[in-house]
Amino acid sequence: MKTTQQRIEHYHHYAPETTSNIRLLTCAFLAALTTGGVVYSFGLYGAELKSTLQLSQSQLDTISSSNFCAGLLSWIPGLMVDHLGVRLSLILGGTLGALFMTIYWAVARQLLAVPPDVVLPLLCGLGVLIFMTNSLVTGSVFKLIVATCAPHTKGSIVGAAKGYVGLGSGLYACLFRALRTAAVLDLDFLLMSAILAVLAVTLPAWILLPSREQLDNLLEATPILDLDQTTAVHLRCLYGGLVLLASMVVGTTLVSLFGDDYDSDVYKAETSYNTKIEPIPQEIRYGRIMVILIAWIGPILMLLVVPPKSKLFHENNEYDTIEDVEESLRNDQQLDDDDDDDDDEEEDLDEFTFKPLVKTNSSPALAYGADIIDTNSVPRGMLGKRALRVSSSTLSSSGARRDLPNYTLTQMLRTLPAWLFAWITVIRVGSGTMVTNNLGQMVESLKLPKHTTTPAALALFSVAQAVSRVGTGALSDWALSWEWVHEQFTYKSNDLDDGTLRLQLTGLPRPAFLIVASLAGSCAHIFMSLTTTRNLFLVGICFAGAAFGTIWPLMVLIVGEVFGTRNIGQNYMFYDGLAGALGTLLLSKYVTQTIYEDHIPNAGVGDDDELDGRTCFGRSCFFLSHIIIACLSFSCALASYWFYCSTRHVYASRVRE
Repeated sequence: MKTTQQRIEHYHHYAPETTSNIRLLTCAFLAALTTGGVVYSFGLYGAELKSTLQLSQSQLDTISSSNFCAGLLSWIPGLMVDHLGVRLSLILGGTLGALFMTIYWAVARQLLAVPPDVVLPLLCGLGVLIFMTNSLVTGSVFKLIVATCAPHTKGSIVGAAKGYVGLGSGLYACLFRALRTAAVLDLDFLLMSAILAVLAVTLPAWILLPSREQLDNLLEATPILDLDQTTAVHLRCLYGGLVLLASMVVGTTLVSLFGDDYDSDVYKAETSYNTKIEPIPQEIRYGRIMVILIAWIGPILMLLVVPPKSKLFHENNEYDTIEDVEESLRNDQQLDDDDDDDDDEEEDLDEFTFKPLVKTNSSPALAYGADIIDTNSVPRGMLGKRALRVSSSTLSSSGARRDLPNYTLTQMLRTLPAWLFAWITVIRVGSGTMVTNNLGQMVESLKLPKHTTTPAALALFSVAQAVSRVGTGALSDWALSWEWVHEQFTYKSNDLDDGTLRLQLTGLPRPAFLIVASLAGSCAHIFMSLTTTRNLFLVGICFAGAAFGTIWPLMVLIVGEVFGTRNIGQNYMFYDGLAGALGTLLLSKYVTQTIYEDHIPNAGVGDDDELDGRTCFGRSCFFLSHIIIACLSFSCALASYWFYCSTRHVYASRVRE
């Protein structure tokens, strides 16, 4: 813990303007959207990749699944982020990702002469490399957010970042639709993604981020409430950007859907009356592109010009001289010393192995280590309406809870809750990637208009999961303070003398949302199994996207709260990669591929028609796959309740008798 003199020296030597996390968050949000732009967009160009390279459905599923199989090694990018620093990791992730996507595009477009028997392993290998570079960017983004945001903003910031990730595929689809001409193929989506990776990841990291040593010094020397300069206005900018992007994605999607009949009439006019309809002028297309880019980048860059928290605080605080500030710091130090005395008296009760207790008191202060801020004196708009009030006795000077364990990856994997959480994430993520990877084939099997329905479905799935990500992050933050949720229970631990401890839970812990997400996913896939028309299919896509999006912010937040934040890079990336790899391999490839191929008429019989023996038509192609996933999602609801019961004491306080 810092002494009073050290804190006074820190106040003098570290100006708020130089210890802000705003530039770091700006870079993180610019990169966040690109991580979802490619990973969840395979369904956009998968059908054309299949026809161009004459692939079977089994080969196409192998290529799509290989992208996520690299997730088994995604803890390696997490370690690289910790070792290399976020700046170098983002630069490498953006640059190498762009290079691999360009090579993938050249092979898919047959611009590079590749022997036919080499195409499949080459595309699988490139997919693995693209996923690994994407994991490098993802780990850097959320390490920046978790390390530099205080508890009262962390949930909302993580939810917003996951919202941008979720909107990535939809925004990329809209941007590609605006760029598309008669000479542009669906496979050119990869080249566009490569260019955006350099512009949105590599260049901002090069310009905005400090070096690893500078960032480490900043995190070590600066109390978290000084470092976190975000205000409610910053959150409104991010949420406003998300709403604007979501509106654009939905709007362009509806326009493309309602334009189907118009396009059909145009085709009839061209063939019946030998007339030629003029294409959309380039000026209009370029205007659409600029609007999309401004809607994406503009709100994020607004973070740099919005007044930070320190400016609002200094304009409204009660201190007139530096002597007043120093006196306040000395008073705060005395309060911390008193809390430490209380901690020592109860040390025998608070130290046990698996899950920590949150000790509470009646202080109305928002405390972070040695820095205690009276929330009643904070200007309106600084913290927002749902600022968490945390006891100073539970926090260290660096902002971490003193009694919170910080598990390494191996220590975490020795606990039962870790494997319960692994099962939940694998099924919930796999159910979503099953939809995105097979979206083109689902549309094709129902004989829906492919060139409009597939991009529309991908865009709606993207918007639905983005809204779900943002809402889950904010709602789970709010639920922690629900005073009408009360529960008392007994916690048993071998590290306690009497083996039991009476705890009280006030508020709804985040793991409870896993139960809701699992049940929602089960219902969504049951609905999708019954759809045959375009409109119902798109409604089912929205339901599936919303259920899929809930797991992502919960994954980040629960891992940090239950297993600690010190090693969150490797711990979170373990779940992120494991869920993507096993979930996709199990549900998207083996289950879905096997059922799909079993329903192909005359499977394996050659014919003049290039689609014969390779394409399935009818509702039965994916019906059983949806039912199996619905049953597995229901098992996740049961596992989520078990996980909730195993970890609820993390969010509880001791009943003082």
